Amino acid sequence: MQPEVDPEASGLFPGSIRASGPVPAAPFLARISGLYKVLEAPELYARCLARSLDRQRKRGDPKPHALPMASAYRPRPELGLIATALPGLLSAALEGG
Repeated sequence: MQPEVDPEASGLFPGSIRASGPVPAAPFLARISGLYKVLEAPELYARCLARSLDRQRKRGDPKPHALPMASAYRPRPELGLIATALPGLLSAALEGG
């Protein structure tokens, strides 16, 4: 039994079904490209991030906060373990800095 689809309803409303279609690859490819740049020179980007966080701290800006990502898919166990631990590790690193 499938729910009725209202073609006039927006995907923002609960119970409505969004139409599927092609997904643009450009945003995904841009993120992957950025990730590769960081992986090629991690020390450079770590120093840049440290300077940026230092400027924010000196201005009195609130500390960045990394929330766990709520997602509709289930990651592999090892990826889930890292994803669950990452916000706490980032918060601890920012507290110590």
